Amino acid sequence: NVVRARSLFDSALAPATAQIDAATDDGYYHSTPMKAGLQESLNQLSSLTGQFRAIILLSDGAHNVPGAGESPMDLHPDLLAKPARLYAVGVGSLGASSVDHALLNSLVSGTGGAFFDATTGSPADAITYYAKIFTDFMELATAVEPEATVAAGGKNAHKVLVTEYDHRITFSIAWNTPQAGRLGFELVRPDGQRITPRTPGVRF
Repeated sequence: NVVRARSLFDSALAPATAQIDAATDDGYYHSTPMKAGLQESLNQLSSLTGQFRAIILLSDGAHNVPGAGESPMDLHPDLLAKPARLYAVGVGSLGASSVDHALLNSLVSGTGGAFFDATTGSPADAITYYAKIFTDFMELATAVEPEATVAAGGKNAHKVLVTEYDHRITFSIAWNTPQAGRLGFELVRPDGQRITPRTPGVRF
């Protein structure tokens, strides 16, 4: 399958912005009720069926609501029992030690997920974590993961080996520019033929 290059923000940005604008200070507004968030995720997963179920936790690990006596680790047995893979992406100030690595690593332990520290490297590196989560979650094999700087109006080509033993292939791209500077994406066969949305067997 070939997936059309588009941003997940296309459909999610407007409703997410509306919910943020409508938020009121209910005691959680300026706090981090991480345990409550994980519990809500587990509740929603309970109604789902199928092989692939996962939670992506984007946090610095600073759970502080409710206070004493409460911990996200209280839900660790439930995460193991679902089963649901937990992927944690630690966010905070770049280069600062503001992420509770121990807590986030403990939460993902045994769930089949992983912890990624987004406080190191560049903002562009953080984008790749979601591709790695998708690859691991769907139990896929990554053939190539190139990085490049593409100037306005420019092109960048990467070769990918596709054989008769590959029944399904997914291509995805990510970029660290505003929406107006989004990248285009196309596939070209060795004989020069371009694969388009009208090519048989292709899903966009």
